[in-house]
Amino acid sequence: MGTPELFLAKNEFEYAIVAYSPSQRLTGAKTFNCLVKQQGTWYLFKIAGPYTRSSPVPELQVRPVIMQKKLSESEADSLLKMIRPDEGMKYNQEQLNALPETCVVEYRGRKGIGGAISDAATYHLAERSDGHLTSLYFYAVRNYLERCLPLNPEFGILKGMANTVQTLDSLASSLNN
Repeated sequence: MGTPELFLAKNEFEYAIVAYSPSQRLTGAKTFNCLVKQQGTWYLFKIAGPYTRSSPVPELQVRPVIMQKKLSESEADSLLKMIRPDEGMKYNQEQLNALPETCVVEYRGRKGIGGAISDAATYHLAERSDGHLTSLYFYAVRNYLERCLPLNPEFGILKGMANTVQTLDSLASSLNN
């Protein structure tokens, strides 16, 4: 399946917002959640890759599972308002990279240094619009938001990305039903 960037480059979408956040423990698994417009039609996609390595023998390779729902223009408009890609893509990768790896935290009335987060998901968010591709990623978004705010307001720039990824994930999970 590759990366969201590769997925977007290989497909001719008029518009696409793609999110995935693999866990460190599940390095073989990738699930892309997407809202796309292709040839004037909107779709909500969930593309689930294999949790195991595929065989080098083409006939035995595990194929991704693709679930999709065709959307009306009004349904797509409603989903875009919920997903809020403009908020998710508001900051650039350089701004995300500039965030510190540690932060001040408060626990039982005492302040200290927080950080050293391990085994968390990296949020990936990519958007293709007007032929232009923008891609963002950040490690342990939820952890930093839960642990570092409000004492470290600079981590507030992660809110839009977290909301966009989580909303898109939630909407695409409905495709399982």
